[in-house]
Amino acid sequence: TGESVQYSFLHQAIQGYLAAFHMSEQDNEQQCVATEMLLRKNASNIVLPFFSGISKLKNRAIFELLLRTTLDPSVYLSSGLPDHIERRFDTIVSQRLLLLLLNCIYESESSDLCSDAADAIVADSTSGTITLTLYSTLLGPTDYIAIGNFLAHLSNHSISLSLSWCSIRDSDLGLLFRGLIGRMQDESAARLLRLELSFEGNDITHVGTQTLLFLIKSSAFVVKMLNLESNWAHPQTNTLLALKYLSEALAMNLSLRSLNLSSCGMTTMHTLHLFLMLTICCTGLQELDLSYNSFGDAGGCLLAIALGCSYCSLKSINLECCDISNNALLVMGKSLSINQTLEKLNISHNHFSNTATVTFLKQLEKWSCLQYLVHSIAMTAKHRHIVQQINNVRVLRNIPKLFTD
Repeated sequence: TGESVQYSFLHQAIQGYLAAFHMSEQDNEQQCVATEMLLRKNASNIVLPFFSGISKLKNRAIFELLLRTTLDPSVYLSSGLPDHIERRFDTIVSQRLLLLLLNCIYESESSDLCSDAADAIVADSTSGTITLTLYSTLLGPTDYIAIGNFLAHLSNHSISLSLSWCSIRDSDLGLLFRGLIGRMQDESAARLLRLELSFEGNDITHVGTQTLLFLIKSSAFVVKMLNLESNWAHPQTNTLLALKYLSEALAMNLSLRSLNLSSCGMTTMHTLHLFLMLTICCTGLQELDLSYNSFGDAGGCLLAIALGCSYCSLKSINLECCDISNNALLVMGKSLSINQTLEKLNISHNHFSNTATVTFLKQLEKWSCLQYLVHSIAMTAKHRHIVQQINNVRVLRNIPKLFTD
């Protein structure tokens, strides 16, 4: 009829798909120009993942541009912004660009791009480890799947994954590790994945803990560090069951070296599981953080007895602000007289009398393994005199813990 018709799509996904389809019809140079424009406009756009799915990122220049921007996002910062806004903007953009890159790699279905991105991240790192850090970022289901897909294809690197204060739930962990669990059934995955996992400040319950510990128990992974600080706070969490899962996993895999259970809402009733874990299950564990849990004196005594067990291999334990008092301190002194591994002890911000403190310090005179004692005790002249008699022990005042709203 010669009449033109215009359509207005309200759903962003439809607009994003159409834009990606149009972009895929352009030549390579125009695709790069469009990619730069999209990156400058919005680091969390939906067009590029759609484009990656359509084109499979056959234009290698697009991948190189995404990778270069992820490693150095400063070129896309507005120089006209005030300094304090620019720094915050930089943090947000860096995290969103990382998620954008991983989503694009997932949509392209190319395992080679995973390896290339990993090599570039390691080359940009000073530690030789692939470090993926997201802090206080709200993640969607596709983000979890994309991160899991990326990790599942990395068998030649050490990986440090930190997703802190991201409101992660149990179901999100299932999405995140779907690719890893599938990898366990792939006989061609001959190389072990070496993982350090930090999930501080999320909404993980005993169900999510079981998912994490399924990885620890598996022979396909070497999990060296697990940080669950400020989890298990959800009303539906069964903390006893979470500790049971943890003990079972540690009994089957001795690779875990560092475990952080700080601020996990544990009380006296939970210390029996911790006692069994320390004395029977985790002969390979070297660092344990139990700070900011209310164990009380009875629970503290049980933990102190565990330190005297010959199976306990801990080199460092943090009992800061655990509501323990004199009896636990004295039992700990007796246990340390026979302990041959513990090098660092933090007992700051608890309730100790001067008499108990003096007795404890005298007990340490015969113990040569301890190297660092962190405390918050107001040292008297008598205390300082005893400390001077302790060989090879650095007695440190407590460094205040930092909290984030």
